[in-house]
Amino acid sequence: MKTVCELNMCNGCMACVEKCHRNAITIKDDLKYYNALIDTKKCVDCGLCTKVCPRENDNDMSKPKWWYQGWADSEIREHASSGGAASAIIRAFIKHGGYVASCLFDSGKFVFEVTNEMAVARKFAGSKYVKSNPEKIYGKIQSLVKANQKVLFIGLPCQV
Repeated sequence: MKTVCELNMCNGCMACVEKCHRNAITIKDDLKYYNALIDTKKCVDCGLCTKVCPRENDNDMSKPKWWYQGWADSEIREHASSGGAASAIIRAFIKHGGYVASCLFDSGKFVFEVTNEMAVARKFAGSKYVKSNPEKIYGKIQSLVKANQKVLFIGLPCQV
């Protein structure tokens, strides 16, 4: 079995799945681990999957230059899972013309969506810290960025 990164070490960001133009990568998801499996019959050894894999590349682990902390108003906090900071940032970002990509619960699954509408963005509340499927969100974000749109991505560290 050929994998993108070391067996049982996959972060589950699924960037490799989206990057592979040959549909040669599938994610095996079990209770403990993700594994990005490569179908060697479809693979042409282009290396795009390993180039995008955070496990296969060094990450900049520098300390943040700034750190801000605050509270959202009580209306936002009532519907939030951790103080409402993400909800407040999302609201401000959309108000100023940006798009937000984040996780939501849809049809029994945690999936990602991108929107510039508050009605859709309200569905993001309460689902930031769960195992979720970001498949196909990176391409949508890339298209918006190429069109000079501002995009805020909210997800797990391995997805960012």
